[in-house]
Amino acid sequence: SGLGIYLYNAHPLTLAVLVVFAASWLLAGRWPITRAEVRAGLAYACGLVVSLFPMLWFIWNNTEMYRRSITRHSVRDTADWRALDGPVAQVQFVMEEYIGFWWRLSFNPQVDYVDATGVTETVHPILLALALAGLLIGLVRRRNPLVWVASMIVLVMPFATVMTEQGEMRRTFVIAPFLAMFVAIAVVEGGRFARARWNTAGLWATVALAGVLLGFAVTTQLRNYYVVHGESSVQQWIFAEPFYDASMYMQSLSGDPDIYFLSDRWSIDYEPRRFLAPDARGEDRSEEFGRYDLTVEDEAGLVVFIFIGDYLPDVEHVQAEYPNGEIVTGTRRGETTFVAYEVRP
Repeated sequence: SGLGIYLYNAHPLTLAVLVVFAASWLLAGRWPITRAEVRAGLAYACGLVVSLFPMLWFIWNNTEMYRRSITRHSVRDTADWRALDGPVAQVQFVMEEYIGFWWRLSFNPQVDYVDATGVTETVHPILLALALAGLLIGLVRRRNPLVWVASMIVLVMPFATVMTEQGEMRRTFVIAPFLAMFVAIAVVEGGRFARARWNTAGLWATVALAGVLLGFAVTTQLRNYYVVHGESSVQQWIFAEPFYDASMYMQSLSGDPDIYFLSDRWSIDYEPRRFLAPDARGEDRSEEFGRYDLTVEDEAGLVVFIFIGDYLPDVEHVQAEYPNGEIVTGTRRGETTFVAYEVRP
């Protein structure tokens, strides 16, 4: 429940799935309810409240921020949705997008410029096929609470993506461990079927085939993530390598300097900096996020200018005006990520 609730803007649907699961499992065809079931239900509810409490505390103290975050990415605010002619067209749109989610997951990836997914497929087609087979097998042969809640999460949570825009995979990441579980169910049940129906050679052939399929799919998936995705220019741009390098540089500074930050993409108050360099003290001097200004106050102590992106050439103006400074350059793969100019008092 914690994994699902803390997905970006998907927690209301996660909570609904968990509550519906608990209610259906405890109440459907179980009258009279036993004391053991009451205790189990109360334990489940307490665990759910504990996992929800930090989110509830945040909402209580940041109601307006939470409301804006929930509403600003809704698909219902898009022109495509408003152009739909009535409920039938809306249902058709939702179902087409639902099918499209699974298709993009494994067969037709599309780059998401928020999460950087889509450089390769997110789930290898072999793993997806095994997971769907395992889901069907589980519902037929292993109808227990874990299979039921896993099935509900896998089948329902993609609607969190369908009904929102941008950042697709973060809203459905909760399905990942359950897809892995269903892959395992498919493999284990396949081995049991082979052992029951065939001789030893057939069993070993089945095990070997499963090993080859899983080995190929997993190694391909690992290469896709760490090499193809990890080294792609799309990932490097979306995950803000220049901002990361500049933040780590800010964290390394001593003497509590005043930082003047100039970037065309990020503010100095962007949350990753607040996490990576919590003690940094500075202000935006870019046109995009503040007031463009390259001057230093006469009474200022140590001042550090940081330039990123379109503002990189501006270091020359500051150096000409304050020649007693020192340049620090961040690089990755031979390319400049940021330039800092430390102006001494």
